[in-house]
Amino acid sequence: MKKLYSCIGWSTDKQTGNISLARQTEKAKQYAAIHGLEYVQILDAGVSAFRGKNTTRGEFYGFINAVKVGVISSDSWLYVENLDRLSRQGVMPAPKLFTSLLNFGLTIVSVMGGKTYTEERVSNNVHDLLSS
Repeated sequence: MKKLYSCIGWSTDKQTGNISLARQTEKAKQYAAIHGLEYVQILDAGVSAFRGKNTTRGEFYGFINAVKVGVISSDSWLYVENLDRLSRQGVMPAPKLFTSLLNFGLTIVSVMGGKTYTEERVSNNVHDLLSS
């Protein structure tokens, strides 16, 4: 069974204990069940995507490395509430991270954007890349 890795996070300790975790977890589990995927949680509480800290430490960093070395299957799905959960960095680093994840073979689901991205889809439709 393919896996859906749900990237859940918030950047400040003040946000800990709010409804963010429950909301994001419930939606991701529902999506996984509907699409026949096994749910796996990536929780990065207090690790900000604003300056890319989530790509140098924490659970998301571990996820990226596990995909790179083949510990996590490249046909896995990455589920995010919004693409800004991956990166809030500038116009150059953010798309680079996004496309590198697709190049690994991952399928990326953006709930708020209402889109599912694959390397093939983005390669064939540049608008998907620009709108991401």
